[in-house]
Amino acid sequence: MEEDRWAKLSRVIDANFALKIIDKNLVLKPIDKNFALKLVDKMVDWDRRVIRPGREVSDEELRVLYDVYDYFFLAALKAELKDIDNYLYPLFATLLSRVHHKHKNPYYEGFFNALCQMLLLRKLLLTMSDDLWLVQWIQSLQTSLSKLGL
Repeated sequence: MEEDRWAKLSRVIDANFALKIIDKNLVLKPIDKNFALKLVDKMVDWDRRVIRPGREVSDEELRVLYDVYDYFFLAALKAELKDIDNYLYPLFATLLSRVHHKHKNPYYEGFFNALCQMLLLRKLLLTMSDDLWLVQWIQSLQTSLSKLGL
């Protein structure tokens, strides 16, 4: 069945490129740090050149960034516990630092901050039962909201 999916996929996309991103079981491969750093630089550059005030942006131009955002989101969504601790959280923290220090771009700081938070949530969900996590989160949320005066 999986071989059939790979054969169908290979007919519609460049299989050599696909194998850099996923394996033959259609599992996302770990993101290479150097590739990710270059990718972030290119994303910020594209954003500055293409998405700027007073210029109408086409769906095709936005799609370039959406596809890359999805790449990072997919990595966070599919992360296993060992991946989060060993490389993915440190990588996303490095990317957050890069957009903060090198690019000084608050949009991408928010984006990578959200991804880091998503990884921490995924880690909690992988290490606790959903019910236990939910109870602890409700208690913590209640405490946080009271500190905010709500």
